[in-house]
Amino acid sequence: MSGKRRDYKNRILNKGETQRKDGMYEYKYTDAFGHRRSVYSWRLVETDPTPSGKERQPALRTLEREAKKSCGVGINTAEAGKYTLNECFEKAILLKSIKEQTKNQYISVYNNNIRNKIGDMKIKQITRDVIYKYLDNLLKGQEISKSHLNTILILIRMTLKYCVDNDLIAKNTCPTIGDVPKYSSIKKKKKRPALSKLKKDSYTF
Repeated sequence: MSGKRRDYKNRILNKGETQRKDGMYEYKYTDAFGHRRSVYSWRLVETDPTPSGKERQPALRTLEREAKKSCGVGINTAEAGKYTLNECFEKAILLKSIKEQTKNQYISVYNNNIRNKIGDMKIKQITRDVIYKYLDNLLKGQEISKSHLNTILILIRMTLKYCVDNDLIAKNTCPTIGDVPKYSSIKKKKKRPALSKLKKDSYTF
């Protein structure tokens, strides 16, 4: 026990953790590409106070958990291979704190647009490329308003966030509406002619 590395408060530090002479904590790790990385914080855990004059930031162990997730460490890949997007949506929508009417609308949008398209795919298979291909197929031959498309993406993103929070996947692969190319089949609001143009045309003989 005495050989364990400790901080200035005599707390045992985990593997990869150190505390520098100036009091800052550092966690060293190897990322998914084999590169050595470090994250830093003035606090070891979230209950630690921020030293006077220092900027408040997430505690080292909070940053450490995020770093491990980005590398796939702590992700339950076996469970991710069991559950489908549909199954995770059912769990995610139950936890969503929204009005019952809104929840029913979300379920309707999901059932009509997602459930029978990519809903039976396993969570670990839902990559960003898969989502873009799904959107391409969804928009072929039909007009979908931007707001409706945004709702579809919100539901996929909400489901994948549930998976991230429960260590089934490392990150949320669903794009936001701003990331999606402007498809020609998305309805665009017609621009109303300027009032001055209307007046001018009214007096044209």
